[in-house]
Amino acid sequence: MLKGKKGYVMCGYLNMETAEKLGDIAVRVKGVKDAETILESQVEAVSTRAHELGIEVGMPIKSIISKL
Repeated sequence: MLKGKKGYVMCGYLNMETAEKLGDIAVRVKGVKDAETILESQVEAVSTRAHELGIEVGMPIKSIISKL
């Protein structure tokens, strides 16, 4: 998991339905093993609040870190 001031990036364990209910700024990635591989991955799913910040599926994680 990578946590920023506003939101976070998490692996496939992230339940997007729960993140939505909580109003989280959440980004999910898949197929990662550690923080290094998270940074090299791409967005697989986003919460509504993350989408409002301009984060979209397919974006490189390195390009969205500053938004979190």
